[in-house]
Amino acid sequence: MRSPKNFYLVRWAKPEDYKQLLDLSATEASIIYGTDRQMALEEYLRIYGPEPYMTREGIKKSISDYRKHRAKDYIIVVEKYPERRIVGFVHARVYRNTAYLNDIVIDLSESKRGLGSLLVHALEDAIAETHPEVRKIVTDAHPGSRKFFERYGYEVVDEEVGRDGIIWYRMEKKIGD
Repeated sequence: MRSPKNFYLVRWAKPEDYKQLLDLSATEASIIYGTDRQMALEEYLRIYGPEPYMTREGIKKSISDYRKHRAKDYIIVVEKYPERRIVGFVHARVYRNTAYLNDIVIDLSESKRGLGSLLVHALEDAIAETHPEVRKIVTDAHPGSRKFFERYGYEVVDEEVGRDGIIWYRMEKKIGD
């Protein structure tokens, strides 16, 4: 039997992944802000500050907390084989009975392959396993990602112009019932 040419693995982020996650974030920011990657990432960091997946230490803490069954930050990646390249990730944070999906990023060369779906389902499963008290997931979607989230049961509950001048849709999905 021949092995598949390419396959994908969904897993928890490792500390050494942070550079690839930062690179994917820069690409996404450049699309949202319509500027080159470096300027877009600088703008993102200026407005929002660094996320836990942007540093080796942030990922280490996330892994440690998850292993102790008290995860606060969830950082899950999709890795493409055989080249072992991260082609997508999701980051969410739990507060009380709500999870906030902060980022979901897929490499443009890998879009339309169901990777976003894999990440959303992996995130929901991980949250249900470690935080059964969570009753909803909330995210802020830009116009380009709104339809994606609607396909997975998220509903628009608010709309506003963000600090970055972009229209963002506050979306929620009820879980855990």
